[in-house]
Amino acid sequence: MLYEMLAGVLPYSGGVVYDLMMRIANEPAPPLSDRRPGLPAPMLAAVERMMSKDPARRPNAGEARRLLAAQ
Repeated sequence: MLYEMLAGVLPYSGGVVYDLMMRIANEPAPPLSDRRPGLPAPMLAAVERMMSKDPARRPNAGEARRLLAAQ
């Protein structure tokens, strides 16, 4: 949701539902910096971490709050 709020568009869209679900599950989101080049690097890094496909890399709720509060 944060990606959409910052970019103004969903990170994944279009196509057949199955194809869309496969992209969401397997492909990294398009870089937020491509859609909002003026965002600070720490914000871009925080969103990228939150959207990581690797659960071990994603922050928990407390970590996400701290990442965003630092912005």
